[in-house]
Amino acid sequence: MSCNVATIGEDQSLEEAVALMEQRHVKRLPVLANDRVVGIITRADFVRELVEFVREPYDEQLTSDAEIKERIQAELHNQKWAPVASLGILVKDGVVNLHGVMTDERERDAIRVIAENVSGVREVHDHIVWVEGYSGMSLPSPEDKEKGHAA
Repeated sequence: MSCNVATIGEDQSLEEAVALMEQRHVKRLPVLANDRVVGIITRADFVRELVEFVREPYDEQLTSDAEIKERIQAELHNQKWAPVASLGILVKDGVVNLHGVMTDERERDAIRVIAENVSGVREVHDHIVWVEGYSGMSLPSPEDKEKGHAA
């Protein structure tokens, strides 16, 4: 048995507890309040909490790529202004690629916002070409223009 027992105060942080456990090579620390033992914190306690912390984001059911595409299309169909007939939506691993043609540049941001707000979407890439209705002039999306892609 050890004479110099490592303890931790009830007000000390978890980081301090972990550091002390590592420094002293112990798996348990008595927790003191007013020089009285009020509990014991163990490495297993940290592991249990870590598992819960890591598990939380995965408890919600993952949204499939097909469901993401379906939800984006459904929302676009609910919008009278949306150019649904001229839009293509590709989804792979939660990354949405928007393709197609639009004649009103103001629609670009709205379409992107619709896609970004669907559960499960990790990124949205805009490859929609804007075509001016009178002259037929076309411009690539800002994203494609930045990469040097022509319309």
